[in-house]
Amino acid sequence: MNVYPSPMILDMGDARKAYKMKLGYPAKMEDLVFIFDPCDPEDYASIEEQDRFYDEWKRMPRILEKPNDNAKADANLKEEHNTKQKKNWFQFWKH
Repeated sequence: MNVYPSPMILDMGDARKAYKMKLGYPAKMEDLVFIFDPCDPEDYASIEEQDRFYDEWKRMPRILEKPNDNAKADANLKEEHNTKQKKNWFQFWKH
């Protein structure tokens, strides 16, 4: 679900590689994977699920360098993001 081609890959090539992304972190060259490599069945996702993940990834703030305590930083980013999502959800339903 967290694998998505960059816009440049889509524009310039046949999109056989895509970035394996992590929420809160920028995609890097070492994150490129071949999209036809085998994976575990639980890692498969629909196009809609991939699009939703990519949209969420684009909205989240990025950490430029991975801190020593990744788990704590990940939890903080997710909490910050979830708080923003809840506010947006409530604002949507207020109308």
